[in-house]
Amino acid sequence: MPVPIPPPPIEFKPYIGIVTADGVRDHSLTGKLEVTLVAQGINADPVIAHSIMPWGGRGHGAFGPVEPMSEVMLLPVQAQPSNRESSGIKWYWIGVLPNTDFVAVEPHEKSASDSNESNLTYGSTLPSAKEIYAVSKIPTKTVIKTQVGHKLELAETVYETPNEQIRQDDYAMLTTNSGKHIKLDAGVGPAMDRIIITDEKDNRIVIKTGDDKDTDPGWGPESITIECTGNMHLLSKTGEMDVRVGPESTSNITIQNEGTGDIITRCDKGNIYIVAEKDVIVQSENAHVTTKNHVTVNAGGNITATTETGNADINCVTGTVTATTVLNLLGPKVNFNNLADIEGGVLTCAGIKIG
Repeated sequence: MPVPIPPPPIEFKPYIGIVTADGVRDHSLTGKLEVTLVAQGINADPVIAHSIMPWGGRGHGAFGPVEPMSEVMLLPVQAQPSNRESSGIKWYWIGVLPNTDFVAVEPHEKSASDSNESNLTYGSTLPSAKEIYAVSKIPTKTVIKTQVGHKLELAETVYETPNEQIRQDDYAMLTTNSGKHIKLDAGVGPAMDRIIITDEKDNRIVIKTGDDKDTDPGWGPESITIECTGNMHLLSKTGEMDVRVGPESTSNITIQNEGTGDIITRCDKGNIYIVAEKDVIVQSENAHVTTKNHVTVNAGGNITATTETGNADINCVTGTVTATTVLNLLGPKVNFNNLADIEGGVLTCAGIKIG
């Protein structure tokens, strides 16, 4: 009966291993991998490789998943004295080895018009390798990316564009695989020096710091723009809402509806005040004022009602029309209707009496 040849003793040096098809399953939840050592052949018994972290402790640190069939770097460690039952060796995987293989296509590389386009391409297994090496094939970005495409990207690069313009990429950007992202941009160049929160539909909040001479969104430096293609709601559940321009400003506050809908100002329980140190000007094709009870107009000076081409009609059914100062009614024709029940059909004021 032949005597089995024992495997050669393990040397304490780095090894390359391949994670088995089910080698990422770990019931201990400590990051262990089942790995086959390349040096011992694919038929060799796999080893259990423990994980390490650059920093951490009880529930904190940095960790990410490894795909099955990935190549990893392993180190054997003499964890305990060897004996007949055990060699005392404990394996640790210290990193994944980048290579070339089929990888997922980046969202910005997909064609919007070709629905049959493959979602895979052959290239480097580094995360966002084309973007990392986009400048003269030199790595210029730090990227952390998940298997499904969520990504943290850090960039700090100065280079010259094809049109001989100096550009400085200096930003941190967090992006989901669907295209939603938050970008903190301190770069120098067009469309830089701002904070952007946006989604794949271009609904966005833009906080611009510097004057980069661009026209999008076009409100100049130190400005904030909020844009969406659908509805926009501002709600304060328990506090106040204050929209104001400071005393140093010479600009306007504009509320404009360019569509066919209405602008509605409503107060359910309190009053609505319109206060101006100068004039209050209301311009429209027609003006209507409707109340359930009284309409009161108080003026420190004159009250003037002018109609250029039509009639001036004052209709009162049950109440009294009274003015305590000069009342000017100017127009080609002034009508007082339904005054029979109004103090004997008399309109009185200090400056005019009609009855």
